[in-house]
Amino acid sequence: MLPDLLSAVLRGLGFVAILQAGGAALFLVGFSREAAARRSVCRLIRVAAVAGSVLLLAQYLLEPARMAGAFAGIWDRDLQLFALHTRTALALALRLAGLLLLLAALRNDDIRLPGVAVAGAIVIAGSFAATGHTSQNPERWLLGPLLVLHLLVVEFWFGSLLPLRLVTMHDPAAAAARIVSRFSKLAAWTVPLILVAGTVIAAWLLPDVAALRRPYGLGLLLKVLAFVLLMGLAAHNKWRLGPALERGGTAAAARLRRSIDMEFLLIAAVLLGTAALTMFWSPEH
Repeated sequence: MLPDLLSAVLRGLGFVAILQAGGAALFLVGFSREAAARRSVCRLIRVAAVAGSVLLLAQYLLEPARMAGAFAGIWDRDLQLFALHTRTALALALRLAGLLLLLAALRNDDIRLPGVAVAGAIVIAGSFAATGHTSQNPERWLLGPLLVLHLLVVEFWFGSLLPLRLVTMHDPAAAAARIVSRFSKLAAWTVPLILVAGTVIAAWLLPDVAALRRPYGLGLLLKVLAFVLLMGLAAHNKWRLGPALERGGTAAAARLRRSIDMEFLLIAAVLLGTAALTMFWSPEH
């Protein structure tokens, strides 16, 4: 049981790191020409990508331990070879490939190869369709693309939060306000796709309405509640804090950063919870 718990923690932290790296790269592709904080965002991508790579490797090494039910399984050559040919290994390899593409796309202070960066972010989102409940469903031809869309928007939204924070710290108030406004307008029509795609996937996976009272269903309801809270924060940023930043003043920037911090922590908590939910429970249980 202990290897499973440790693997769930590493998995959740890995989600945070890889989606941070991919989303920050997407942010930089879209806003690098405007943001004076380019160098800081590049540094963030590198740190997140390296941390994500280490977490992915640690998660893979723990797979034989999970199979054996004890940490001694890490040293079992047969279990290591078996783990190498699982869907989990494929998903981890795709995530690592995505991170390597992100790193290859960077130069010191900007994105050198934007197409490669976007490809890396897509590969990261696509890796989630290689394993999990949707990959085992007969309708995976529909659920897989929906999951990739769901994760790609989450990646962009979550991964853009810390870059936005850096922009409010390093860019002049007027320039930062323009970037925040552009991001908010883009997020206004992309972020709702998270709920739409997630709802369709859940409706397909859950056997009946009664499943919402079981652990997996309750976890989905908590995610919907978190999404509603996040929408409230995003609306507050768009309609109150963004315009206040445009009018100038360090207080407005500080308030916006606090709101961004709350969004970041809430989404990170959802990612950690999702890692545990999908590892220990299924839609039928």
